[in-house]
Amino acid sequence: LCIIGWAINATIMVGVLLLSVNQRLGKKLVVWALKFLQKIKIIKDYEKRYNQVIKVVTDFQVTIKNYAKRIWSFLLQMTISLTVLVINYSFPFLVYSCLIGYFDFSMYFTLLLLSILIDMAASFVPLPGGTGVNELSFTALFAMVFSSNVMLTWALLLWRFMTYYAYLLQGLFVLVYDNVIGNKKYKWLKKKWELEAESINFTEEKIHEYNQNKNKSQRTIF
Repeated sequence: LCIIGWAINATIMVGVLLLSVNQRLGKKLVVWALKFLQKIKIIKDYEKRYNQVIKVVTDFQVTIKNYAKRIWSFLLQMTISLTVLVINYSFPFLVYSCLIGYFDFSMYFTLLLLSILIDMAASFVPLPGGTGVNELSFTALFAMVFSSNVMLTWALLLWRFMTYYAYLLQGLFVLVYDNVIGNKKYKWLKKKWELEAESINFTEEKIHEYNQNKNKSQRTIF
């Protein structure tokens, strides 16, 4: 599974690079892929899909060109992304240290690599968070690290909470906040902005009327 996941990710990465570097080659790859999918009856409306995909490819190429002009911004975002990945892949080491009661830094890179292998194994599974494959891969790979099934079970639960369920809880809090507070606050702000715009328009109209009346009265006097 790890080898298959690595091969798929490597292929996607090369494909994305080709799409971003050469516009003509990118369009040829899109045409080839869509025609293949049409032949195997996965897509029906070729023209519609082609226009959708080409729009995405064009937007991506524009983004890559902008990154090329702003190399420091690109390097900064790459550094941040790599840092986030390293932190996520370091969670098994934190779980391992928690369960054994101390930091064994000699195990850090081993656990980091095992965590990467798990991510590769579950990357091509079309389920939310690689459900099932992540757990099976963790159990298979970390069975040699933890001395007992009890520790392995707790490690799996803690690791899965840190890498998946914590994000679900975060999303739940965001949804609750949006529905209870955020949406109402936005509606009030939208109404406030509309009233402010109406007030500005009303003031401008009154000033315009006053200037017109002033001009008429001056003409009458003369």
